[in-house]
Amino acid sequence: KQEEVVDQTVFETKKKGILTIGSVIANNFKCKMYYVSGCGSPMKIQFVGKPFDVSIAKETLIYALIASTQPLKPKSALLRHKS
Repeated sequence: KQEEVVDQTVFETKKKGILTIGSVIANNFKCKMYYVSGCGSPMKIQFVGKPFDVSIAKETLIYALIASTQPLKPKSALLRHKS
């Protein structure tokens, strides 16, 4: 039985630094990652794999990118919440 494989654009960006985290996430969810870029246009980050794996990898990448833009709490605030 052949398993369905999808090739999906998961994110568009002009920041090349995202390629590293995208590749790590893709590998952890049994996907392959590549990107397509054109002159002056954003890179399209593509994940290839089984539909469920690509879906989870995409959500993880988006979550990681959102989390990376949030400011960190000061150390003192973290210490106050310890029990």
